[in-house]
Amino acid sequence: MSDQRETSSNFGQSIQATRFETPAPPGSKPEVVDRFAKPQAPWWHSQFNLMICVFVLLAVAALLFTRLTPPPELTVGAPDAQPSAAATAPATQAAPWDESRRAQARSDAQDILSALLASKERLERAGVKAWAPAKFEQALAKAEQGDEQYKLQDYQQALASYQAAADGLDALFSDIPKLVEREIGKANDAIIAGKSALATASFKRALELDQDNLSALEGLAREEKLDEVLGLNQAALAAQQQHLQDDSLQHLHRAQELLEQAIAIDPAYQKSKDLLAKVNTLITDKQFRSAMTEGFSALFAGRYSAANGGFADALNVRPDDAMAKIAYSQSLAANKTSSLQSLLNRAARLEQSEQWQGALANYESVLQRDANMVAARLGQIRSRARAELDRQLRELLADPLALSKSGQAKQARAVLADAKAIRDRGPLLQSQIDQLENGMQLATAEVKVRLISDQKTQVSLRKAGASRIDLGRFSSRNLALQPGRYVLTGIRLGYQDQRIEIELLPSSSVQSFSVRCDTPVSNSLAVGKS
Repeated sequence: MSDQRETSSNFGQSIQATRFETPAPPGSKPEVVDRFAKPQAPWWHSQFNLMICVFVLLAVAALLFTRLTPPPELTVGAPDAQPSAAATAPATQAAPWDESRRAQARSDAQDILSALLASKERLERAGVKAWAPAKFEQALAKAEQGDEQYKLQDYQQALASYQAAADGLDALFSDIPKLVEREIGKANDAIIAGKSALATASFKRALELDQDNLSALEGLAREEKLDEVLGLNQAALAAQQQHLQDDSLQHLHRAQELLEQAIAIDPAYQKSKDLLAKVNTLITDKQFRSAMTEGFSALFAGRYSAANGGFADALNVRPDDAMAKIAYSQSLAANKTSSLQSLLNRAARLEQSEQWQGALANYESVLQRDANMVAARLGQIRSRARAELDRQLRELLADPLALSKSGQAKQARAVLADAKAIRDRGPLLQSQIDQLENGMQLATAEVKVRLISDQKTQVSLRKAGASRIDLGRFSSRNLALQPGRYVLTGIRLGYQDQRIEIELLPSSSVQSFSVRCDTPVSNSLAVGKS
C-alpha cells in the first residue's frame, strides 16, 4: 500500500510533454570524438582506442536495431512466408501511416491524462481515500502504468492504460450518489433518534461528497433547530404525562400547542407529527368519554334533553361509534316515551280538573307522535265527548232566557240527559247540571207583569220567536208570562209609536211596564226640522 501511495503521489508529475524524434538509420555512422587520443599522433595508431571504437560501434548498432525494428502487429507479410532478409532488417525510415497513428495516440493520451488529473483532484476532495482507498489506488496504478508506457513512446498502450484508469475513477464517481444517500439516511435516522452531533457529522460527510446536495443542505439547516424542536417535544410529553395522572383536558391542549409550535419550526420532523397525532387521539378520547358520561348520567336521572345533547356531542366527536349511536337512539326513545307519558299525565290531570279542551289537545299531541298509543286514543275519544258536552252546557247557561223557547228547551233537555248519564261526574259538571235544571224550571214558571197605559194607545205584545198578541186599549192590565224577551208596542193615531223591549226574569214580585203614545207627530216633525 505504501508503494501504491508513493506511485499515486508521483502520478501527474512524471509525465511531461515529450518531443518525438526519429532515430538515425542503422547504416549511418555517428561521428565519434576520441577524448583520449594524443594530439601528436592519429588515434588509430593506438590499439586500445581501436578496441573502444569497435565496442561503441557495436553498442550503437544494437540500440538502433532494437528501436527501429517494427512491432509484431504492424508487420505485414504472408502468414506462412519465410521472413526475407529485407523484412528482418530494420527499416531505414518509419512509414507515414504508422507515424500518424503514433502521433494521434500521443495526442489522445495527453488529452485523457488531463481529464484524469481533474478526476483525481475531485475524488480527493470528496474524501475518496476514506471510503474507497483500494479502488482509488488501483485506478492510479493504471495511470502510473500509462506513464511508463508513455515514456517509452508506446502511446497506444499508454492510451489504453489511461482509459482503464479513467474507467476506474468514473466507477468511483458513480458510487458517490449512493454514498450521499446513505449518509443522508444516517443523518435523518440520527435526527429521529435525537442525536444532533451524529446528524451533523453525516450531513457534512454528504456535503463533502456532493457540496451542492439540496437534501444535505436542508438537513443541516434542520439539524440546527433540532435542539429547540426536541425541547418542545419533551415539554409536550411532560404535559401528556400530567394528563395521565389527573385526566385533565387542559394538559392535553397544552401538549397540542407545544407540538404545533415544534412542527411550525420543522415541518419535516416526523416524531413531532406522530406525537401530535397521539395527543389529538387522546383529546378525542377524552371528549368522547366526557360526552358519553354526561349523556348516561342525564339519562339515568330522567333528564332526557340533556342526555340527547350529551350523546349528540359524542357522535360529533366520533360519528361512526356504534355505542354512541345506540345510546343516542335509546335516549331519543326514552325522551319520546317520557315526553308522551308527560303529555298523558298532563291530560289526565286536566281531565280531573274537568278542563276537557286542554286534555283533548294533549291527547292529540301524543297521537301525532305515536298514532298507535291506545291510551291516547281512548283519552281523545273521552275528552272530545266531554269537551263537546261542556261547550253545550256553557252555551245554554250563558243565556237562561233562551230556555223558554221550545227549541232551546228541547235541546236543553237532551243535553241535560247526556250530562246526567255520566257516572263519574266532577263538581263542575254537577254544578252545570244543577244550573241547567234550575234554569229550565224557572223558564217554565210564570212571571207576574202589570202593564199601564192611557186607554188611548193600542198595545200589543210579542215574545221573541212567537206571534204578536193584541192587548187593546186599557189603563192597566195584569198578565202572567213566562220568563223571556218580549217586545211591547204602542200605536195611536197622530202620535209617535212606542216600542219597548223587556226581559222577564224569573221572579216572585210583580214587574210593571208603561206603554202610552203621548208625543204628537207634528211636534216630532217640528223638532226634526229645527
